[in-house]
Amino acid sequence: MSTTQGHIDIHPTVVLSVVRGPEYTVVALQGDLDLETAPALHEELLALMDSDHKTVVLDLAHLGFCDAAGLSALISASHRALARGVSMRLAAPRPRVADVLAATAPEHGLRPYPSLPRALHHPLPPPLQPAL
Repeated sequence: MSTTQGHIDIHPTVVLSVVRGPEYTVVALQGDLDLETAPALHEELLALMDSDHKTVVLDLAHLGFCDAAGLSALISASHRALARGVSMRLAAPRPRVADVLAATAPEHGLRPYPSLPRALHHPLPPPLQPAL
């Protein structure tokens, strides 16, 4: 099993740590996801979805805050992931972030998993079929 690891500072208040496993990419977020940090996070997530991995899991255990701009960035990245055949999952949000996600994320196909292991080991959904 080979993995690569990286650390990207996208803003003084948000840090991404990336671990690529053989079948997935885990992106741990630390800090606050807000109006200032959301655009850079969105771009980084899109760049990470160009890999061969069909699952990208965002570990939110160390994300302290997420506002509407942050939620919008996550939803937009999720839609782009889906269009590329990638399953984007959210794992282990803190209660404050979970409350923000609960308000809108499920209707956009983003269901937070209670832990990183559960997000990693949940079966992939079936591929979408083209509309006729």
